[in-house]
Amino acid sequence: MAIWLDSVGQIPRIMLDEFRRLDRLFASCRSIDQLLQDPSLQRLAADLDELCLAEGVVGYHYTRALREQIAGQGLRLSCGADRRREFMSEYGHRFSEEQRGRIRQRWNDHFDEAQNRGRDGRIWFNCTLGSLEDDGAGRLLTFFGGESIYMPLTEDDDVAAVLRTIGQPLIIEARLPGTKLHTFRETPWGRIWLSTYHVSVNKEAKQDDVDAYVLEPVPPDNIVSINNAAGWR
Repeated sequence: MAIWLDSVGQIPRIMLDEFRRLDRLFASCRSIDQLLQDPSLQRLAADLDELCLAEGVVGYHYTRALREQIAGQGLRLSCGADRRREFMSEYGHRFSEEQRGRIRQRWNDHFDEAQNRGRDGRIWFNCTLGSLEDDGAGRLLTFFGGESIYMPLTEDDDVAAVLRTIGQPLIIEARLPGTKLHTFRETPWGRIWLSTYHVSVNKEAKQDDVDAYVLEPVPPDNIVSINNAAGWR
């Protein structure tokens, strides 16, 4: 069963018992990096990580999109150039000819090889709702289409105003295979899960999270829920 890393509810009881014996250490630290200086917590984080790799995790994907499209198709892989062509085909009529020209020019100026490489063929997730609470997901939820559409357009007030009217601000919860979810840290899932316990006993602690991505589409059967972000704020 895929694991919610922002809840302690699925942490095995034997590990919870070990954590509780270290509650004084949890209370004295503010960050996960401080905790992981302790060898016993390094081991426990590695054990939690192995469990997540075996069971999979639930990720949160933030976007402004059409709910019915995601419910029917899941989350699809695409390349930015194709998405921008589709956007113009489907929504270009919402803009004036002059605005369409500005949009194309801004896209051409912004999306070089490096920009495309970080987004093409990847679907990005977080493992907690921290980006909602600190507004890190604000632009994703405000402007339609994802970064490969809106990134260079939000400074154009007229165009940005239209992007705000398309779709709904959505948080998609999805079951993700642990072995196919990529990020840039060692034992990332164990760190996050350990951090969630840390926050549950020390309100001054900082919740850990990562940006992570998959290289495969997420089918509708792997979508746990599609929620309007307004209900989570």
